Amino acid sequence: MENATQSKNARRIESALLNKLATLTQKVFAERFGVAEYTVSRMKRDFFRQMSIALDILEYGVADEEMNRLAEEVAKILTKEKAPSCANSFEA
Repeated sequence: MENATQSKNARRIESALLNKLATLTQKVFAERFGVAEYTVSRMKRDFFRQMSIALDILEYGVADEEMNRLAEEVAKILTKEKAPSCANSFEA
């Protein structure tokens, strides 16, 4: 049997899945999936890649809107600034 190669679309699907996992956290995913957290870490290496290839073969696509939403969420997390303190707003 031929080994499936990861296409550009499969890599895109894998990236979207891993981004969703990152926003959810491994701990929460593990609890909901019913496995240990270290199992999720192992899944990131193999399982998500294999599922991405399978989804690509089945012609499942990641909607551009979903990718845009994820990008916006990541940008919000990365650009969060500390709120100014109240002491700075009261100048004499």
